[in-house]
Amino acid sequence: MATITGTSGADIRNDTVGTSDSYDMLAGNDTVFAGAGNDTVFGGDDNDILEGGSGNDRLFGGSGDDYLYAGTFIGPDSDSLDGGGGNDTVDFSLGDAAVNLTLIGGAAVFNPPDEGNSDRDTLTGIEHIVGSNFADSITGDTVANRLFGGAGSDSLFGGDGADTLFGGNDGDSLSGGTGADVLFGGAGADTLFGGDQNDTLIGGAGADIIDGDGGTGDTASYVDSASGVVVTVNSIGTGGDAAGDTLVDIENLTGSNFSDALIGNGGNNVLDGGGGNDLLMGGLGNDTLIGGGDTDTASFAGSTTAVNASLATNIATGEGTDSLSGIENLVGTRGNDTLTGDDTANRLTGGLGNDTISAAGGNDTVLGGAGDDTVDGGSGNDLIYGGGTAETSANFIVNGGFTGLSGSNGGGNWTGTDLEFNPETAYFTGGGGTSNTVAEIDGNAGQITVMNQSFSVGEASSAQLTFRGILRTQGQVGLDGYRVDIVDASNNVIFSQTILPGSNVLPNWTNYTLNFDFPAAGTYTLRFTEIGDGDSLGALVDDVQITSIVDGADLLNGGDGNDTIYGGAGSDVISGDANDDLLSGDTGADSLSGGTGRDTLYGGVGQDTLLGDGDNDVLFGDAGNDSLDGGNGDDILRGGEGPDTMRGGAGNDVFLVQLDEVLGDGNDIVDGGGNAGEPISTDNDTIDFSVYGWDRVEIDYTSTDPLNLVGTITIYDANGKAGGVVIGRIDFNEIETLICFTPGTLILTDRGEVAVETLVPGDRVMTRDHGLQALRWVGKRRLSMLDLVAQPELRPVRIARGAFGPAGPDRAMLVSPQHRVLIEGAKAELLFGEAEVLVPAKHLVGQIEATRALPEEGVVYIHILFDSHEIVQSDGIWTESFQPAERTLSALDADVRAELFALFPELAANADGYDGARLSLKAHEARVLLAG
Repeated sequence: MATITGTSGADIRNDTVGTSDSYDMLAGNDTVFAGAGNDTVFGGDDNDILEGGSGNDRLFGGSGDDYLYAGTFIGPDSDSLDGGGGNDTVDFSLGDAAVNLTLIGGAAVFNPPDEGNSDRDTLTGIEHIVGSNFADSITGDTVANRLFGGAGSDSLFGGDGADTLFGGNDGDSLSGGTGADVLFGGAGADTLFGGDQNDTLIGGAGADIIDGDGGTGDTASYVDSASGVVVTVNSIGTGGDAAGDTLVDIENLTGSNFSDALIGNGGNNVLDGGGGNDLLMGGLGNDTLIGGGDTDTASFAGSTTAVNASLATNIATGEGTDSLSGIENLVGTRGNDTLTGDDTANRLTGGLGNDTISAAGGNDTVLGGAGDDTVDGGSGNDLIYGGGTAETSANFIVNGGFTGLSGSNGGGNWTGTDLEFNPETAYFTGGGGTSNTVAEIDGNAGQITVMNQSFSVGEASSAQLTFRGILRTQGQVGLDGYRVDIVDASNNVIFSQTILPGSNVLPNWTNYTLNFDFPAAGTYTLRFTEIGDGDSLGALVDDVQITSIVDGADLLNGGDGNDTIYGGAGSDVISGDANDDLLSGDTGADSLSGGTGRDTLYGGVGQDTLLGDGDNDVLFGDAGNDSLDGGNGDDILRGGEGPDTMRGGAGNDVFLVQLDEVLGDGNDIVDGGGNAGEPISTDNDTIDFSVYGWDRVEIDYTSTDPLNLVGTITIYDANGKAGGVVIGRIDFNEIETLICFTPGTLILTDRGEVAVETLVPGDRVMTRDHGLQALRWVGKRRLSMLDLVAQPELRPVRIARGAFGPAGPDRAMLVSPQHRVLIEGAKAELLFGEAEVLVPAKHLVGQIEATRALPEEGVVYIHILFDSHEIVQSDGIWTESFQPAERTLSALDADVRAELFALFPELAANADGYDGARLSLKAHEARVLLAG
């Protein structure tokens, strides 16, 4: 026998001869392969790796965390494996048979034993085990063991202590025993039992049974799942590693790093979403909801008790007292909830009920839902929806029974034992095998009516149809789908919805909702029909509710930031508060206040009150008898349909009047307003009735003071003042300007004057310098009114008729702010050395009768292009054609630029190489030319 002595360093010894040797490795992290023979190996101090090979070996790890290999089990070998001090591991993965071992008593038996012999190892001072590649049975002891089953269907039992068990990639059985254990099932259909105390069970891939067993805080964890999971405490999971898992005696859930849905039960649950955008629903009890990373939602939608949930305090009270952590979004109950956000970007959904929602800081989205809600957006740029409320006057519920179907042969009726139920949602009370024949099925009928029930509705209204119970089919053959119909007393179908066409699978439904409208009061019938030629059909319909929707009166406050608030149905009170807000009242008699900032207010249908308050606001009353007050600032006011009252307040205000706004009874009242304390306004307020020509407008003044015009505007139909009918009147006071514009700029061509929008490439247009010239290109750019509100620098300039005196124009015209007008005369030559110069339209504003406009229908800018920059006659005055340049080309869309470059390739290389027809004046030069 050879004796090998190591050093104090990290030694490596490999016996390839196969004799019986003795090793004393002293200190250091040593590695020894003793080979064949009956070897004795002392690892000494530090962390050693020892393998005895074949033979009856004795391995002593010594101090440190040692790793001992049990050998290959060839022959009747019985090894003695002593870990010594530290946390030591014995590895049986090199064996050729399964191992049956227990660390209590330290015995390992190989099953089946090789060559008819009983191989038995003795283990001392061992804490951790790695099994073979076969079906092992491994039992821990009273300390904290780590047991790895490896390949094969293993059975692992941790025993006492806080153990960690790894099943491997086959169907394993893991039991933690006493102690707070962690169990990893791995791949395969595993069975995990936590045992006493609070355990963490990770089933891994495969349909696992996850049983917390004892303990009051056992956790099913899906932290290793490669995709999101949907898991309810003590139910069957779906998605990712949860697919097919059965949870028993579990209190807590941990999600994956993806988007999960974790749902608690009646106990005190801890739901930890982990990474991803998770949905957490605690249910009854005092729950702890932990969102983790990303954007997570705490939902109380399943609760029957209203909730008071705050992301500022991280507490939610309702059916219990829940603790919230890492939650960004909240969903309320069907009751009157109180939801409070924090200073991050939250999404707060009130749901049914009269909710109170405070968004606090951040750019939030608030959905009040049905009911009379009170919403405060707080600071940040918020998006707020008020919503409507539910009324149960047109409501029926089928409870305590069902409408089912008999068998296809007409003889085998459905019974209580035939039906499949979810115990939490089913209301069937027959049971006991009692036969309940409702309808006979003809196997060739094709369509079978499952439900046919009448009900009454008191008024025209929107409605929701909700299947609150379950729908379950059995024995389906040839099923093409289902159809829901609602018919009136004359059998007219007012609503129809086909469900799952072409599918033969219909899952359980809870709260499946369809939306429709009742056109009037009356009696209606709900029909639920199976579609197909099936020979064996059957369905259960239970707990069905129809709910009519009526208006909700919401109180919505945007707070600081640029908020967007939608009141929805009902008479809402909406306040934008600070910054630039967009407020929409929708239907109902709404009250909107913009607060400070440049706000846009839409009253919607109903008798609305709009207050712009500070800064430059845009107010639209829409339909109904509205009251609009611009407040301070240069405001734009449009009344909409119905007799409206509009007051501009301080600032230079514009009142937009359109055809449909003055139809019907009563007059619009327009008050330019003015600065507080001044008997006469010094503002410049304007009434813009630009869709009418002067031949349709008649103005009667009671005051012609240029600083305080007072009177009545009468507007006639298309037949004009000569023989037309009055379609509306506007009473005005404290107005300084009345302007009119007729759309359709007329361009002089070889065919006479034609509307610019009708020109096409090839048309011959009269130019000032070169006579008739063919158009090469016509382009258009459309901007909506909201575009013009958002970018006021793009608003067109309206040049009044005769603004240049006898020179024209012949009619009011609308041009883009950069469009240049020809001005000629001795003064131009004296100042600039040119008898004719071009002045951009925006530089004419304030110098002649030219103003910025905001057409309600938006504007279309039309560009006409020749081979060179030309001067053309437009509405009797000379203006420029389109001149390509770096500035003008950059304002065009990419596809339009590409079209121009195809026509004029030289522009791509030199955008500013297209020479101008005249000198173009700057703003200060235009002021000097036009002064006096």
